[in-house]
Amino acid sequence: MRTVRDVLGGAHAARLHVAVAAPPAVHAPRDLEGFAPEADVVELRLDLLGLAGSQGDLREWVRSAGRPVLATIRSAAQGGSYTGTPAEAAARLLEAARAGAAWLDAEAEVLPLVAERPSDVRVLASAHDGHALGVGDASARKLARACGTESDLVALAADAQAARATPVPYGPLGALREGLCATGWLFGAAAEARVVPGQPRLLDMLAEGRVGEVGPQSRRFALLGHPPARSPSPALHDAVFRQAGVDAWYVALPDVPLDAALDLDVQGFSVTAPWKSAAALRATDADAVVRRVGAANTLVRTPSGWAAHNTDVEALAAFLPPATAGRDGAIVHGAGGYAAAALEALTARGYRPRLVARDPDRARPLAARFEGVRVTSAVKPADDESVYVHATAAAEARPVGLASGDLGGRLVLDGPYLRRGVLTGVARAAEADGAARYVDGRQLLLEQALGQAQYFLGEPTRPAPAVLASRRLALELALDPPKPLVLVGHRGAGKTTIGRAVARALGRPFVDLDEEIERLAGRAVGDVLEGLGDEAFRQVEAELLVRALARPGVVVAAGGGTVIAPGVVGHLAGKAFVVALVAPRDLRLERMRNDAITRRPLAAGAASDVDDAKARELPREGLLATVADATVEASGAVGDVVAAVRRVAWSGRALGPIHSP
Repeated sequence: MRTVRDVLGGAHAARLHVAVAAPPAVHAPRDLEGFAPEADVVELRLDLLGLAGSQGDLREWVRSAGRPVLATIRSAAQGGSYTGTPAEAAARLLEAARAGAAWLDAEAEVLPLVAERPSDVRVLASAHDGHALGVGDASARKLARACGTESDLVALAADAQAARATPVPYGPLGALREGLCATGWLFGAAAEARVVPGQPRLLDMLAEGRVGEVGPQSRRFALLGHPPARSPSPALHDAVFRQAGVDAWYVALPDVPLDAALDLDVQGFSVTAPWKSAAALRATDADAVVRRVGAANTLVRTPSGWAAHNTDVEALAAFLPPATAGRDGAIVHGAGGYAAAALEALTARGYRPRLVARDPDRARPLAARFEGVRVTSAVKPADDESVYVHATAAAEARPVGLASGDLGGRLVLDGPYLRRGVLTGVARAAEADGAARYVDGRQLLLEQALGQAQYFLGEPTRPAPAVLASRRLALELALDPPKPLVLVGHRGAGKTTIGRAVARALGRPFVDLDEEIERLAGRAVGDVLEGLGDEAFRQVEAELLVRALARPGVVVAAGGGTVIAPGVVGHLAGKAFVVALVAPRDLRLERMRNDAITRRPLAAGAASDVDDAKARELPREGLLATVADATVEASGAVGDVVAAVRRVAWSGRALGPIHSP
């Protein structure tokens, strides 16, 4: 039976998502089992896998990939490890084609040498870092270049447009590829360890980076400094942009110095260590809090320069009750920008903070900005010190000097944030000591992101409570994505309309399986169905559903017949929350007649759309009832149906008031 591997991913695809298979993520064919399920194409880097020579059976590698394979031999001159001749590289690529590879990556010297390939094998002509693209038979083209400045990005985009090629930046600004790759080839790493410097993970780009939602003209925001690996900030802010309907996206640029970053065409930055103090100094318009604290975690471009804010202060203050007599002492453990934010928040709430640092002399200039703040090296709290703020980077271990029992009965604000389920040393100490309340770095991160969102969106005043509640939910879902939400139902039930609206209301990514088929096939979904026939088409839908569900917390609109594909019911069980949308047949038929995009060939023997609906729906009824975790009536207004879906989906979440955009 023909599947995605055989019939999609062709030269006319709007965009192909490619996961790079190479060490350290892949060493043997067995490593490709379950490899990057979100990818449309697997790039086998034959030069890095030791497969560029004559040794090794490529058939096993291609078979194990389970998807169309792009066979690549990158020469040392263009950033790879291959040192053989172009003729030898071409011979090995042709061997990969005979082994079943769907695409061959050919540099200029290799391109004319792969002309005698099987007729169904396509060629991606590629060039890296100033090398010329080959002239010859190629179905697609790619220009890759290391980019460290805005002018590098502009030049790459212009050169790629002139060559009708996909621009692929890497290096320090490699993460900015999402906006450049609105169409063409989107390459990404399959694991934390990158094959190419600056190459983001493919899953991150699809799940967080708003690929397919934004383009080269979209506004850019970024994270600077040295945040923990896999910072959640891109997921958080892209969720807010998605919910607000703003054409903007956000990436992490951890390897870019502050001065270089400020020259980029970026509209705003989140700033973390070590750039918070420098960011305050670079700003042309620092607010009063930033001037007192001497540190900024938020920069926003204005017509007159950079405006600086500190939403760390706002976040900390949100968890601090007003000080009370006899219990108004507090400890701030640390001496950096976050410690400065804590001192500001505490003094504003009426506390008398004490600064604890391993090097008191280094901390005294910071303490001098705040009246009455003492500096010591002893952590042990006094009886009246009711608040402990952990503002060091010692996330994994109990901070030096913090003894057993020191946190008992106190409010603990723990600055470092780790992934869900991993406790900091302070968290373990707070639990063991019986702290009165513990606020972890994830809660503080969400609260400060709310403040940053206001500045990034250009809102002059704090949003209304209903908007804040919905925005907070979007941030929570981005930080801890739930199981995917899948909408099923007969044609015309409203899966695409409702799914898109639910995804936007919650700030989640959205995948419509019909649109995915059109993206890959390069033609209307009705034409694909007509060409394949029902059985093969359902298999394609099933494969794309598996691929979509690899994205955490995604909202998916399934096709009307997706549930009848073999294995789909079993695959959804436990992996997604499934909502069946139901509506009267007359209403569904009316919707379909008014939507030319959803045109489909009539079922065999059907004389009208009514006959077609009856013939198709009968075998699906039982499967829809089996797979659905909840059923929602979808004949009312869109806002009402969205509200109903939200009430039944992800019901363990505190959804708060509904704010439909």
